[in-house]
Amino acid sequence: MDELVAGFAPQGIVHLAAYTAVDRAEAEPELAAAVNAEGTANMARAAERSGAHLVAVSTDYVFAGDLGRDLVESDPTDPRSVYGRT
Repeated sequence: MDELVAGFAPQGIVHLAAYTAVDRAEAEPELAAAVNAEGTANMARAAERSGAHLVAVSTDYVFAGDLGRDLVESDPTDPRSVYGRT
C-alpha cells in the first residue's frame, strides 16, 4: 500500500472502501474486520507515511441509535453489530 500511495504522491486521500454487507458481517466477522478495520488502518499508515491527509467515511452503525437526536462526531460510540464494531 505504501508504494502505491507514494507513487501517486497525493496531498489527500478519500478512503471509501468498506465491507458493507451488514447482515452478512454477522456470519463473516473476520472478513468484515479485515476490510473495515485492518484495511482502514493500512490506508491510514500509508497516508501518514506519504504525508497525505486522510478522509475516511464511516457509518452511523457505530452508534446505538437511541440518542433521539442528530448525531455529531463526538457522540459516544456503542455499536450493536459486527458491522458497526468493524
